[in-house]
Amino acid sequence: MLTRREVLRALSLSAGALAIPGAAGCGAHGQRVVASQRRPEDVHAQLAELVTTLSRHGHASARMIVRRGSIATVDIGEQAVSGHDDAGVVLAIADGHRLREAATSDISADGLAALARSLVTGPSPAPATAPARAPRSFTLPAQDVSHEPKNWLARAAELARRAASAGDSRIIYWRARAGFVDTDTFHVDPRVQLRQRIVRSAAEASLLAWSGRWAAAESAQHGTTAGLAATTLPASAIAGAAERVLGLVYGRPPPAGMHAVILAPQVAATLLLSCVAPALRANFLAAEAAPRVGQKFGSDKVTIGDDPTLAGGFGSYAFDDTGHMARKTQLIEDGVVTALLGDGHRRRPAPMAAAAIAPSNLLWAPGTLSPSQVIAAVDAGIVVSGTAGAWLDPATGRVTLRASLGHRIVSGRLSGEVYRDLTLTGHLRAILGQVTAVSTAPAPGTARLSITDRVPAATAIAPHVATRMEVL
Repeated sequence: MLTRREVLRALSLSAGALAIPGAAGCGAHGQRVVASQRRPEDVHAQLAELVTTLSRHGHASARMIVRRGSIATVDIGEQAVSGHDDAGVVLAIADGHRLREAATSDISADGLAALARSLVTGPSPAPATAPARAPRSFTLPAQDVSHEPKNWLARAAELARRAASAGDSRIIYWRARAGFVDTDTFHVDPRVQLRQRIVRSAAEASLLAWSGRWAAAESAQHGTTAGLAATTLPASAIAGAAERVLGLVYGRPPPAGMHAVILAPQVAATLLLSCVAPALRANFLAAEAAPRVGQKFGSDKVTIGDDPTLAGGFGSYAFDDTGHMARKTQLIEDGVVTALLGDGHRRRPAPMAAAAIAPSNLLWAPGTLSPSQVIAAVDAGIVVSGTAGAWLDPATGRVTLRASLGHRIVSGRLSGEVYRDLTLTGHLRAILGQVTAVSTAPAPGTARLSITDRVPAATAIAPHVATRMEVL
């Protein structure tokens, strides 16, 4: 039988774990890191004055981000709540030749004044008074979300109870997590002052099964900016995770070679987030592999957009981290590249991090066939599902996709034969170019529910996608 350490390691290598800055795993009592107690409104007023003063040296802007988050974890034997508070300010000056930025976590009056001085070269300008102007405010969601750790622990415990009743004796371990990150952001420049508060909540139920020789893990996840809805995973999501993990116990290695494949929504969402979105950033891929606006980059079944204004979307926001208002961007339409990710998509994963282009809520437009009709159109192939991870080689545009589960298709029907631990590959342009069908009713693919300092929050919604890839 597995030790607890081996169980936790198996889970960490499976689904993308729910995380928040500074969050500890089950059994740890994470220390809450507390940010400055200065009122955000007082900081905003000082930033407006500093921006007015710094504008004599070029186009000046300021940004303050204050975050608070907690995550509750419950498993068979233990429970824990961890939390983290942090804050940061970034000041910037663009003088027509270069952009200078400076950041600090010291949001005291003296700390911000020192930060402004560090940006100025040459004589200091005379003090100026910022015009009285209230920031334009946005809140996602409209209702309040409790910060009380005991409330989140209760939600995780209820989710754990549901996860524990989802399987049979072959499922030897379960774990549930529920948490939130509450982010308050101010943007100040001479043209506009903005404020947004975004509360992202997420939940995850993980299951681990033992075959007698190896462990298999699967999870169900959901994230939203629509209040506490994320912490109530539907029964179908938990049952699906149980079905997948039991399939992994008895699956066999897949046959190598080129195959017709149907990517289940979670796998297609992973492809969107980890490969398609990076490819649609300027200068990410080598010139010969990079898509260009107006160029064909997929079949006519490929229509993809990014929408940071999506109601309840886990990656939603009102304005990006350079002050550009959020707007929906159609990236690919009927296989033709119509736009690249750029202004309106510059995000800071942490209060003092540099802004970089990142997706928010990626949407693959549905087709007209049901999932069963998409399968029926394939004479021989594999439905690829379960936990997935994907990587895009920026030098070649080649995709490597890992998925936990596959079901063999014979004569348009599932044969009952199950494969485990699939590695698929192909050039992104070829994968998208060989898409023959997409299903109706796209489903949320919770491929990036991590709320960490590494990547901004994002998610994807995708249908079943039929294409061709090589199985290694």
